[in-house]
Amino acid sequence: MSTLIGAYSFSPTLYITTQMQYQNGIPGVSYNTRLRWIVDGRSNIYLVWNHGAVSETNGLGQPVIQQDNEVIFKVQCYFRG
Repeated sequence: MSTLIGAYSFSPTLYITTQMQYQNGIPGVSYNTRLRWIVDGRSNIYLVWNHGAVSETNGLGQPVIQQDNEVIFKVQCYFRG
């Protein structure tokens, strides 16, 4: 497995990270991109996109590529009493 990670900060409270992985066992590439906004010291908002592409053969030597996408919106808040 090989992994490549990148990050870019728009401001101290807003940044994006991307992780790309290549799998050797079943050849394929997957991506995970996350946009994070730190609203204050106790709250975060995330927008995450996951993409996976797996290359396989159909038994006749012809490649078959399966793709999967997922988008997640997450709000995280901490409450202290």
